[in-house]
Amino acid sequence: MGQRTAEKDEYTYRGESRELVRRYFTIPAHDDAEVTGISSMSLGAKTKAAEWSRRILGMSKDTDANFGRDARGKKEPVNWGPAILEGKPCQVRVEIREDSNGSERSNVVNVFAPGSFEVSEVSEDSEATEELQSAPF
Repeated sequence: MGQRTAEKDEYTYRGESRELVRRYFTIPAHDDAEVTGISSMSLGAKTKAAEWSRRILGMSKDTDANFGRDARGKKEPVNWGPAILEGKPCQVRVEIREDSNGSERSNVVNVFAPGSFEVSEVSEDSEATEELQSAPF
């Protein structure tokens, strides 16, 4: 699995318009299915965008979900532009969530360095709502 691309997006939360980065990942093991994850546009070294990028680039082996204020220790700065990350392998955690219209949507909730975990396969008729897959960015 890997990140295919990333692009700037906009959404409204509680009546306020916000900019974000939507990252697209492909999952070759599932006929190149595409899943997305979002992060802020913030350039700080402890942001989710920076940590996901460090993991994709192999600069971090962390497997937690501690970003921002929850991040521990010094984090080195990283350039996380799409041109640098595109096509790089990684692993993602995908959760199935219900959107505001009641439809189920897959959502990338965390990104890991390649080989961080054994890849799990979850069948479509499974009760499980999470997957850990390998994909290019």
